Amino acid sequence: MVLVMVAANAGVTFAAVSVPADRIPTMAEADKLFIAAVEREDGSALLLFDVWHGLHFLMTGKAFDTESLLGRAILGGQPMGGKGSKSPMRVMASEDVKAVSVALQGIKIDDLKRRFNPQQMERLLIHPAGIWLSERDEALTHVLGHFQPLVDFYSSAARNGHAVLLTIE
Repeated sequence: MVLVMVAANAGVTFAAVSVPADRIPTMAEADKLFIAAVEREDGSALLLFDVWHGLHFLMTGKAFDTESLLGRAILGGQPMGGKGSKSPMRVMASEDVKAVSVALQGIKIDDLKRRFNPQQMERLLIHPAGIWLSERDEALTHVLGHFQPLVDFYSSAARNGHAVLLTIE
């Protein structure tokens, strides 16, 4: 399984952790699992920090797309507690992880650069809002620097048959 944590607040952060699909943790276990994986520094954790929303937009052209495979890379999965659950944690099945991985491998940095639209990103309040026009080139470079690690992370998870646990808090 891969644990993905997205906190939607002033310090918006995206993180992901990979563990075997047959060991999907409970909500209480997930936090401990995530912390342990980040501390291990063994490649089983991915941190995208504040670039998750800009990267999501560059991959999908939308603020909150979860229909496309690329949209699911950051915002996908099903509620951990079942349909109607109030839990912020979501689970992506290993089959979906494989499909997302293939979709990510089909995208090139030049594709993302062509999709960069600072005016639209500001209009849609793509996080971190307020930087797309003022820091145009620097902001794009910063976001693009996190794309390959996302691709590599999903490739590894797919290769290992892992699922993904996502959360937005």
